[in-house]
Amino acid sequence: MCLSLSIKNSYNDQKDLYITSFVTDINAYLDEDQLSEEDLKNLTKDPTKIGYILAYRLDLSYSLDDLLYYSNCEGSDLLLFTEFFSNHEDYLLTDYLFYIDRVIIKPHYQGHNYGLKALAIFLELFAKQQAVGCHPHPLESSRSKFLRKKYSKQKVRSIMTRYWSKLGFDCYDKKHNILWTDEWCMPSYLEL
Repeated sequence: MCLSLSIKNSYNDQKDLYITSFVTDINAYLDEDQLSEEDLKNLTKDPTKIGYILAYRLDLSYSLDDLLYYSNCEGSDLLLFTEFFSNHEDYLLTDYLFYIDRVIIKPHYQGHNYGLKALAIFLELFAKQQAVGCHPHPLESSRSKFLRKKYSKQKVRSIMTRYWSKLGFDCYDKKHNILWTDEWCMPSYLEL
């Protein structure tokens, strides 16, 4: 198995100077026995899209007030994340702050750490030595539904915090459910 990323971002207005969004397809070269039935029907020589990453890069050369304004335009999770760091500026000693909004892997491909590996590649390319964080909770995945049925909300948070900590996110604010590291670097066990 070999992972590749297809990154789409564009600069089309002033907001993009402050906050850049990254929509990144996660693709994999898989053997036929690893493919879902749907992907097997559409088999080509191209890699198979197994998921995607949505992330934002906040340019810290701009004022936090401006970043808060533009974060609000993107959505409540990004706004809450930006607000947290606007109240904890001492954590921000880098040029950028990256927010990982979501990492979605198709159900057939879950359970193989493809999401962790793909996100590690993405962060190595764009966020090395930068502040990076997320809200460690599953959103739309089948795994999320399974966890929510089986465990309490607090237990699900704990499971997801441990999982995403594998990426080197070593700080956690329980009140705001924000997991981050102030200078990201590739964990040695994930090095390619």
